[in-house]
Amino acid sequence: MKFKFVKYKSSYTLDAAKMMRKTWHYDKCFEGIKDNIYFYKIFFKYSMIASDYHDLIVDENDKLVGILMARSINKKKLSLNYIGLGINFIFRWLTGEFGKRIQAIKNISIMVKDNEKIMKDVKKYDNEITLFFVDENTRGNGLGKKLMNRYINYCKNQCIRNIILMTDAGCNYGFYDHYGFKRINAIHSDLFAKPEIEYNGFAYAYKV
Repeated sequence: MKFKFVKYKSSYTLDAAKMMRKTWHYDKCFEGIKDNIYFYKIFFKYSMIASDYHDLIVDENDKLVGILMARSINKKKLSLNYIGLGINFIFRWLTGEFGKRIQAIKNISIMVKDNEKIMKDVKKYDNEITLFFVDENTRGNGLGKKLMNRYINYCKNQCIRNIILMTDAGCNYGFYDHYGFKRINAIHSDLFAKPEIEYNGFAYAYKV
């Protein structure tokens, strides 16, 4: 199978949401959620808006199979797209599409707090990997390493020296250990994958 790097287009959003759903399990915490794919579409679109680095891989059928996004931590990115996305999210929450409204708000609040806890040292870094996925059906082709190599080269060209990211036990976090990232924090969250283990959320750092 052949793969190629491409620029983002809206038709890739559904592929990205499906990849995220296979790996993450946040939607299972929302009792009565009507459309879990939309939940991950929102997550993906937010990451797109927040990031200033985007790199995508598609297969020969133009199906998205890999993505890496990153953002500059010291540069705040303002966009009207945030407002539109937020209004859409609130509307769907009010109409009950995310299940029980009070429980949904509580879970989102927990997600935000867990994210802040695991990324407590984020301001010490230059750049954050906001989203990194490779479709499980194409793993073993070295796509993750290619995406990461391209990103590291970008960092070198941009004089970015310190990188941070967060991940959980549902992801192939061993990739980061093997690549040379250093684990700098570990927490437990009931909303992350594999809540039965002691630590299921991790922050990793890399010095370029």
